[in-house]
Amino acid sequence: MGYGFSTSYLLRIFGITRSSYYRRKKPVFFLKKTKPGRRRNYCLKTNGEKFEDKELEKLLKGIYSRVNPYEPEYYLKVLGSKKLSKYFLNEFGIIVNHKKVHRMRKKLGYVRKYWPKQHHPVRRSTQHEIDRTGILWEADIKYITTIQEGNIALLDIIDVYSREIVGSYLGKSCKCKDFTRTLGRAMLYQETVPQLVRTDNGSLFTANYTREYFEKNEIIQEFGIKHHPDSQAFIESQHSNVQREFVAMNVFERAEDVYRKYQVYMDFYHNLRPHGSLKYMTPQAFKKHCSISMIQSVKA
Repeated sequence: MGYGFSTSYLLRIFGITRSSYYRRKKPVFFLKKTKPGRRRNYCLKTNGEKFEDKELEKLLKGIYSRVNPYEPEYYLKVLGSKKLSKYFLNEFGIIVNHKKVHRMRKKLGYVRKYWPKQHHPVRRSTQHEIDRTGILWEADIKYITTIQEGNIALLDIIDVYSREIVGSYLGKSCKCKDFTRTLGRAMLYQETVPQLVRTDNGSLFTANYTREYFEKNEIIQEFGIKHHPDSQAFIESQHSNVQREFVAMNVFERAEDVYRKYQVYMDFYHNLRPHGSLKYMTPQAFKKHCSISMIQSVKA
């Protein structure tokens, strides 16, 4: 440092601490304060009209004040901010960013506690490229608890491409004949025979009666990998939605109560609930678009 003296020696002679010396050598930056941006208190509709934020808050309050589980709109309160913003666009033509919806929900105290998902490797049975409905269906059973009649079996069959629930069965038990009967009604209603049906390794799916039914109808039956629910991920994901959006929102007295409320939930699921995997369309809207042109392909 100059005449051959070390920096530490000179600092010790003059009684200056090292931190003070080196801090003075660092460049100092002063950030210019900027005025916070003003948020507009309205959003636009698809026809160009303004829609005030106060009116949007009224819509949110109306959604969260619903208490009748026999109305499809009752289940709108389970949707997150992204899906609610798409719901407002689809139903009312209101163009609103999901961030604004989230701010409003937070302000009104409607944001639920968030539990982060644990990511783990995905294992699938066989991957298929699907470009239309009616190719691959998945089926599984879930049990719902009632107060008077114990557990009720819920069997759902989902079309992997459109996420439409093509068949459902509710009963005190679910045997292989109940499964094949539900599958037959689904094929009759959809006016198609699927190429593949994927299930887990439950006894009603592996029974000889079920195998003979598939052989008779020339349907390939595909089984998921044992202890890996990801191998039939679409129906497992749907049943997790049922648990979170339907079971957790209701109290069931009897099987008939489950049946009536589940019909209402299915109306909500198919006609009101936007799906992220369907480009935020409902299953019915997605299926309608697919009848005109192919929107996307799915690996399953």
